[in-house]
Amino acid sequence: MIYKEYLPCQELKNKIECYWKFVVPPDKDGKNTPFTHVFPPEGSCSLIFIKLLNIKQQFIAVVGPSTKVPAIQMFPNSVTFGIRLNPAYSELLVAEEPATILNTSRILLTDEIKTWQAQFLDLLCLDFDDSGLLDGILNDNIPSDFFPDIRMVKAINTIIRKKGLLTLKDVADAATLSERQTQRLFAKVTGISVKQFCQIRRLRN
Repeated sequence: MIYKEYLPCQELKNKIECYWKFVVPPDKDGKNTPFTHVFPPEGSCSLIFIKLLNIKQQFIAVVGPSTKVPAIQMFPNSVTFGIRLNPAYSELLVAEEPATILNTSRILLTDEIKTWQAQFLDLLCLDFDDSGLLDGILNDNIPSDFFPDIRMVKAINTIIRKKGLLTLKDVADAATLSERQTQRLFAKVTGISVKQFCQIRRLRN
């Protein structure tokens, strides 16, 4: 198994936390037995591209913020590529509000898939390693009229920079809001609480 993370280009780094790739090579004994993979909660939304080469199937899914340790089935001879969004920009590529897809995921229907998404999925293969290609695709296709709540951008980036080691007051000060307003807006934008996101960042670090 191969797991790799890529940082986005300078123009996208505020919107996208990272890209990631998970490759499972072909099963040597030919049984193609799936296995369970667990990983730390992410606290942010992702758009993921999945190719199951043995059965010639491919999907695009939206994944909501997770506060639990997710467990998913992985298959031999498959590649999964994810775009993990900065929580303040969750709805940039994911149509659902984060709270409605908390700890869950959904495969996109054919009529929901955008042209650039279908094109990237077709390009994806086991040895794909060109994150710059995706940078270019996203720069050409992400909505130009999406404007996040800058106060939540500041709050979230402060939590990430401090690795979750701060209080609600610290986060509210970064957002220049009261603690109550910060809690309310943070939950609306990210789908989770400030406390949960701080815990997740501490765990991931």
